[in-house]
Amino acid sequence: MTAFAAAGAPNDKLVNDWIASQASAHAWKADFKQIRELKALTQPLVATGKIWFVAPHKIRWEVMKPAPSIAVMENDELLVIFPKLKRAEEYSLAGLRTGPWKDLLGLLDTGFPRSRAQFEEQFLVKDVTPIPGGQRMIIQPKSTLVQKYMPEVDIDVRTPDLALLATTMVFVDGSRLRNEFTNQEKNPEIDSALFHPKLGPEYKIIHPLESGPK
Repeated sequence: MTAFAAAGAPNDKLVNDWIASQASAHAWKADFKQIRELKALTQPLVATGKIWFVAPHKIRWEVMKPAPSIAVMENDELLVIFPKLKRAEEYSLAGLRTGPWKDLLGLLDTGFPRSRAQFEEQFLVKDVTPIPGGQRMIIQPKSTLVQKYMPEVDIDVRTPDLALLATTMVFVDGSRLRNEFTNQEKNPEIDSALFHPKLGPEYKIIHPLESGPK
């Protein structure tokens, strides 16, 4: 994800070093645990799966439990697959990236800033605090549109190697979405076929941003 650290921001060296470390990652994969805390629920919703990333804009996010789903993004094309339902949804994000929602789409890159300039376009670093085994960067979106939904994003990094441990999105209603990463590999060999899943004829493909089913 991306962020802005003004001159004299808390622990600016950590922010710079982390961006440099992430920018050197041309590929990355990890296991994840996603914890969704909603005010209406007494217990959080938990999902587990795997994530693959290839710079600059290829991501495969695969939830394995409890309900399997796969989201694959390459450049401005997003495919979401629901294997049990034999259903897939295709989205073209090109138009959204040039409209008022472009700042929200920029959140997709939060864990993988490519440069300090990119980092500075979207977020302000409010604080850096210690956590067990690392540091937490508390950042605030600069976009007023994003702030309406999500006033804070926390990025946890391990020290001293600056590996991404977790990201937490804090929403205006008090709900939280936290992704914790384990078994990370930086710059592994990743099969390009992962980003081009083949769907059989039994799948119904729809285009929610367009008129209807294909």
